[in-house]
Amino acid sequence: MQLIAPVATAPLTIPRVAEGVQRSEAVAVLSYALDITEGQPEGHAVKSCLLGMRLADQINLPAAQRPALFYALLLKDLGCSSNAARICQRLG
Repeated sequence: MQLIAPVATAPLTIPRVAEGVQRSEAVAVLSYALDITEGQPEGHAVKSCLLGMRLADQINLPAAQRPALFYALLLKDLGCSSNAARICQRLG
């Protein structure tokens, strides 16, 4: 008996941004803000993205999947609470 129904997976789509604003610029601003909010050093998300993209090269990830990976890595901390950084500092 299966208790959990399988979830249908849809292809990841990146929403459009306002005309005249590059998607990469909007995501860069958000990733910078996430670094600040989480108490991470400046460029933390960019460094994580660089590492992830290098791993994608190593495993020969198909080119069609790389843009989604790029944006997902830059926004990896999206939805995390700034309390997490404070708790980590206090509790180690």
